[in-house]
Amino acid sequence: LQLVLLSFIITFAQYVLFYIGLANTSGVNAAIVNPTNVFFSAILAHIFYKNDHLTKFTVTGIFLGFTGVAFANITPGSLSFDFKLMGEGLLMLAAFFWALGGIYGKRLSGKIDPLVMTGWYLFLGGLMITVTGYLMGGKLSGFTPASISLLIYMALISSVAFTLFSFMYKYNKVSKISIYNLSIPVFGVIMSGLFLGENIFQLRYLIALVLVYTGIWLVIRRGH
Repeated sequence: LQLVLLSFIITFAQYVLFYIGLANTSGVNAAIVNPTNVFFSAILAHIFYKNDHLTKFTVTGIFLGFTGVAFANITPGSLSFDFKLMGEGLLMLAAFFWALGGIYGKRLSGKIDPLVMTGWYLFLGGLMITVTGYLMGGKLSGFTPASISLLIYMALISSVAFTLFSFMYKYNKVSKISIYNLSIPVFGVIMSGLFLGENIFQLRYLIALVLVYTGIWLVIRRGH
């Protein structure tokens, strides 16, 4: 029952809310809202764990990291930010479920092997999403060797990343680990340059990089 609950929180609810919200907002707004899971993780860890309190360094580090992500994604001419309940609202709710799942997963990882736990909540959560999708009229077609290879690749991305996070949550404080989520957009920018040929040599990306990793340094070196 605990694994079923974790599967619902971190896989079913988080993925469903995220992708519905993503479909109803811009990529820029999504990139700005998504890192709020770091704030939620720090706040929930402060509430549920006595040894994981918020400090001025933690708050400052998270703020700098969030500012860096926002700075990298706001470009001239796109400075407006329209909040929509079915867009940004669902993305923030998805971020909350991700943070809640991390907190609950850390508690379960003390009793269950993190690798086994990850396998189960991805399997059960994926089953919930698949059944719900089919019941609501969804269809899946177009299977080719290329698409199947891509599907396996994407599954490996999720399974490896979630497994590593489960292991890290078991042995470290939640706020200390969640701050690294802010580096995801940074790696996204780098990979866009490497694989998509996009221009990444811009001042705003350099500033974002400095802000994000200064924030991480504050949380890791000074906050605890």
